[in-house]
Formats: sequence, C-alpha cells, structure tokens
Amino acid sequence: MGELKYRQRIGISVDKLTVERLNELSEQTGVAKSKLVDFAVFLLNEKFKNDGSVKPDSYTDSIERDDR
Repeated sequence: MGELKYRQRIGISVDKLTVERLNELSEQTGVAKSKLVDFAVFLLNEKFKNDGSVKPDSYTDSIERDDR
C-alpha cells in the first residue's frame, strides 16, 4: 500500500456490535468508516471537554448485553 500523507494506521480491536454499527452507518451514509471514526473521536473529545465523561448514557456493547 502507498504511503499515507495525512493519516496514520493504528491497530485496535473493537466490540463486534460496534463493528456492526459502524458498517451499517457507513453503508447508510456513504461515508468511509475511517472518516466516521474520525468524527466519533472528535465528538468524544468534545463531550469529555464539556462534562468529563466519554460514555453516552444509552451506550451498550456486547459484553454489557451479554451477546458473546
């Protein structure tokens, strides 16, 4: 692959439910998954600055729902 001029590759693991949500949102909006992650991190940063929290009250992942 070519060199990335304005982006950096990172290696992370993500909850399976989160991946499903990301894939669906990307398909519905036509926005690349990497750009959606950029937006999400930006919004989390703003939320943290405003109220010191990053987790939305309504958020659940597979472990919290016991969907393993």
